[in-house]
Amino acid sequence: MSKSLLDLSGKIDPALVEVFVALAGVAAARHIRYFVVGATARDMILSYGHGIAIKRATADIDLGVEVADWEEFHALQDGLVATGQFEPMQSAQRLLAEEHPDLLADDDFDYERAGARLLGRDMATVMSPETRKVVLEILDRETDNPERYRLVEDMMDNYTVTGDAFEECLQHLNALKAGIQEG
Repeated sequence: MSKSLLDLSGKIDPALVEVFVALAGVAAARHIRYFVVGATARDMILSYGHGIAIKRATADIDLGVEVADWEEFHALQDGLVATGQFEPMQSAQRLLAEEHPDLLADDDFDYERAGARLLGRDMATVMSPETRKVVLEILDRETDNPERYRLVEDMMDNYTVTGDAFEECLQHLNALKAGIQEG
C-alpha cells in the first residue's frame, strides 16, 4: 500500500494562510507544537485536497497546542494577540481539566477512555429521556453479553490499535455508557 500527501499548495484561502503564518511564527518563537483539528482540518482536506464544496456555519479554527503549563499557554495567547490578527476571548475555553476533574483523577487514566466518557456526558445533555433509555439499553446489551458483542466486533473492523483491540473497544463502550449514565 502506498501513501501520499495532499498537495494544498496555493489552494488554501489567503486569509486562512495569514492566520497559519502568524500562528507558526508565534509558536515557533516559543518552541510550541500545534496542529489543526476539527472542521477546519476536515474542510481543508475535502475542499482543497479533493475539490468537495463545503458549507460551514462558523468560521472558527480549532487547534491543538502542546504547552507545558498555563504560563506557556498564556504566553502563546499573548503573542497571538500581539500580532493584531487575534483577539482575546472573554469566555473560558472548554478544557477537560477544568470542567471534569474527576476524569483526570483515575489512577489508570487513559485519554481515549476519558474522551469516550466525556462524549457520553455530552450526549446525555442533548438526549430526550426516551432516547437515553434506548441508547443505554443498546449499550447494556452490547457490553454485558459475553456470548456476542456485535458492536465491539463492528468497531474492530475499522479499528487500528496496539494490544488487545477487543478489550479496548469494550472499554470505550463501557466508558461511553458510564458518561451517559452520569450526564
